[in-house]
Amino acid sequence: MMHQTFRGRTLDEARRLMVSALGQDAVIVATRKISKGGVLGLFADDEIEVAATPPEPRPRRKAATVAEPEPAREAHRPFSEGVYHAAAEPHAPSFDDLKDLSRELRSELRSELRAARLAATPRTPPAPPVPPELLGELATMRSMMDEMLVPARKGGRLSHLLESRGIEGPVAALLARRVDETGGDEGDDLKERLRDAVSLAVRVMPWPVTHEGRAMVALVGPAGVGKTTTAAKLAAHAIREGKTVTLVGADVFRVGAAQQLERYAELLGARFVLAASARELARVLARDSSDLIIVDTSGQSVPEPHAPEAFLQRTADGDGLEGRARYVLLCVPATLRANDARRVAARYGALAPTGVIVTKLDETDAPAGLLHAAYATRLPTAALCFGPQVPDAIAPATHGAILDHLIPLSSRKESGR
Repeated sequence: MMHQTFRGRTLDEARRLMVSALGQDAVIVATRKISKGGVLGLFADDEIEVAATPPEPRPRRKAATVAEPEPAREAHRPFSEGVYHAAAEPHAPSFDDLKDLSRELRSELRSELRAARLAATPRTPPAPPVPPELLGELATMRSMMDEMLVPARKGGRLSHLLESRGIEGPVAALLARRVDETGGDEGDDLKERLRDAVSLAVRVMPWPVTHEGRAMVALVGPAGVGKTTTAAKLAAHAIREGKTVTLVGADVFRVGAAQQLERYAELLGARFVLAASARELARVLARDSSDLIIVDTSGQSVPEPHAPEAFLQRTADGDGLEGRARYVLLCVPATLRANDARRVAARYGALAPTGVIVTKLDETDAPAGLLHAAYATRLPTAALCFGPQVPDAIAPATHGAILDHLIPLSSRKESGR
């Protein structure tokens, strides 16, 4: 006999549907709970499914000439009378009955296995709220994507000029748009108009070593960009200005980094201090009386809680500087690509840098890093480094020097010194 199924949120609701369809004498064969909907087992609604069969017809009584008294009913039983008649008169199940039963068993087995897998799978914790700084980065990325929708015209003079200087990505699109607004990519004055567009895309900041009063200059950025040598160059220029200088070695990872900086301090006549932790760096800034403290870091972008770089994070609001001006300068190479510039800006943004120093300008004829770093970080450029010589191979950043390195007007590129 074929079964019929009825579903409800509760057993009573499912049973009411059964009685409405099959009558009070319908036979309940099986019940089960079913999870409905949801994602990966979450937020699912449970329903109760009742399998029932219609009541079997009772045998007709022979007509009685004399009304016989109705036999006393037995005590109330939970199922209809048909169940007990069927139990009293067993019959062999048909092939269809066996097939239906097999189908139901397979369905129940699949449900149980699915529930067991979900129970064994560790639940993913809820995602934490998005921090405000990440929302700011997303907004910046959105604006970059908008500007990339206006690329430089392929094959034009402007496109070739930008490619020859290594300028790419959203900053190339921005320059192309500004040049187009002033007359397109034709004409003898194309370089002049491109230089005007570049001057609008970069900013410069005052030379940190000439700051009036006490200051801290911390150099951060990827390993290998020349932070230690740059620290020595800045110290030499500050000493020339008549300032007292303390060089702080906070790079405890690179072998020989502290010894190299200590040797520079000895040659320059500066004081040297080793700060291997955030607490030691804070103590130096609290007790040292030098006009300028220059900190050479290890290059960690996400420092450990006790690392010296972690103290730089806490000084973003001026805390712990003891009245000193705060300069945290991100050092990047002149060959920095556009994609790498965005990655560096995101990695070191937690240290709250205040400016950029572009190094190794002597190692390339296409120093697009001058533009890529400025655009990705939205920070001004503080200094330009164009060689390993201490102290001569460094100069304050100026618009003229940046333009002469990026878009020289003649074959002889100005050094900016």
